[in-house]
Amino acid sequence: MNGEIDWLELYKAWHQKQTDYFSAQKALDEAMSAYLAAQGPPPSRQVMKRVEDLRHHMFEARGAMDAFIADHAADQQEKHNLPRHE
Repeated sequence: MNGEIDWLELYKAWHQKQTDYFSAQKALDEAMSAYLAAQGPPPSRQVMKRVEDLRHHMFEARGAMDAFIADHAADQQEKHNLPRHE
């Protein structure tokens, strides 16, 4: 059960970071489109840095999920405590 809790926490963290990144990236894209259409100022470097940081955090969270999956992926003969899915 602890593995299930860990997985759920990893998944929720990744999903939240993904949502945050995509939202910020969309806002940045819209700001740049408005600027190119002469309808607003260019995006600030701070906004661009924030989007970059969110992207980095999203990929870190995905890496943690991938590591969890890799840690639990093995032959059934090696891990007798895992349920069989036949």
